[in-house]
Amino acid sequence: MKKCINIFIILLNFTTSQCFKVNNPRPPKFNKKYENFKKASGVAFAISFIPYFLDDEIKPMCYKDGLTREEIKIKHKHTELSVYLNGDTSYLNNIFPDFEVKIN
Repeated sequence: MKKCINIFIILLNFTTSQCFKVNNPRPPKFNKKYENFKKASGVAFAISFIPYFLDDEIKPMCYKDGLTREEIKIKHKHTELSVYLNGDTSYLNNIFPDFEVKIN
């Protein structure tokens, strides 16, 4: 694993040094429109994550999945149990009718 990481770092350094002319003392010039576009797209990308941190009451509908926090926790617990059992936990309801997932 260490060798793979070292090879990756060496290749990364090699490719980045080949992309830019090391002997050229002047940095590459970019178009002013490109710089403005890069700033605007970065701001738009950062703003797109804001709704994920809002409360469910003020979050836009397109960011909601219709589940409460408790339902999401139960859904994650079902997934965790399914992975642990290597199967589907919904079949446990057929065997144990009173089966209920409890959250710690």
